[in-house]
Amino acid sequence: MKNNLPLKEILSLELLLQFYKDEIADLLTKLSRALDKSKETSFISVAEYFLHQLVIKDESVSEMRSEVRELQRLMKLNLQEGIQLNNKSLNSLQGFSKKVKLFGKHLSDLRDEFHQAFPSNSYDQKAA
Repeated sequence: MKNNLPLKEILSLELLLQFYKDEIADLLTKLSRALDKSKETSFISVAEYFLHQLVIKDESVSEMRSEVRELQRLMKLNLQEGIQLNNKSLNSLQGFSKKVKLFGKHLSDLRDEFHQAFPSNSYDQKAA
């Protein structure tokens, strides 16, 4: 039973990363809608900043998703072969988990900054 805990942690990290990917896609859609509504130079420069930040975040999520899949593959292989996870593997998982959670904090900060820069009426389709 104890050996399944790391796999459950990996699955939860995988779901969390998918949530982050979806959140980034949502912010990119809102940014696109906001740009469709305004062509002001100052507005465009702020939009470029957020576009750049969101693309970087999206690439980071893709890299972390690859990492989590590799961790999952290795842990499943160990379980299939009856190999106990060593402290190094568990520490690696804990470190990765912290990395994902820190990323989530940074994404949350960027989302808050985004919503301050672009109130909902700047991208809401109903306000068009």
